[in-house]
Amino acid sequence: MNPHNWITALDPPLAVERRWRCEHCGEAGSFDDLMGPDQKNPCPFVYPPCASCGQTPECSPDCKGVAEALASPGVRVAP
Repeated sequence: MNPHNWITALDPPLAVERRWRCEHCGEAGSFDDLMGPDQKNPCPFVYPPCASCGQTPECSPDCKGVAEALASPGVRVAP
């Protein structure tokens, strides 16, 4: 199942029925509709494969690109 990974609030934080929109596909609905465990419609957006490991939509656990990014000077990983 492809989740809606980039959602934007359409209503203010204190709205009774706050609506959200997926920026990839444009589908709108409640947070549970888009992100909940009973997600009604998966996002049809096709994520391009990672240039380092070739996987999509998430990198492999041993992705060299992620390892290089985390090993960059100035990057600190929280415990």
